[in-house]
Amino acid sequence: MGLNWNQSFKNIFVLYSSTISSDRMGRLSRHILSQQNFYPLYPPDESVPFDTEKWSLHAQLLCTPHILILPSDLRHFVKDVDGTVVVNPERLTKRISGGTYARLQLDLSGDSMRFSVADFLTGEIIKI
Repeated sequence: MGLNWNQSFKNIFVLYSSTISSDRMGRLSRHILSQQNFYPLYPPDESVPFDTEKWSLHAQLLCTPHILILPSDLRHFVKDVDGTVVVNPERLTKRISGGTYARLQLDLSGDSMRFSVADFLTGEIIKI
């Protein structure tokens, strides 16, 4: 499982917004997975506190995760992207109102011929 607190989606979205297809979130997720990096933009956006040494040590995806959680201000989703379940739960709070969170449930019973975690996982976004 991979988890990132940074606005990776939002920063990539701003950079590539004119070239993004109808499946924007899938494409942004594939970008992060193919670059094997939680923050694949270098140099980083000026608003991002960035330590190059720690980035090279801790931001690399050494293997493709089964589940990748990337909270962002962009629209929430749970999506199977090439066998990785990518989740953007959005924000738990939105200023003075409640936001959203994700609930993921694994069901390991049943058919043993399933090969991806996405086949075993049910995800939903819950509004507060």
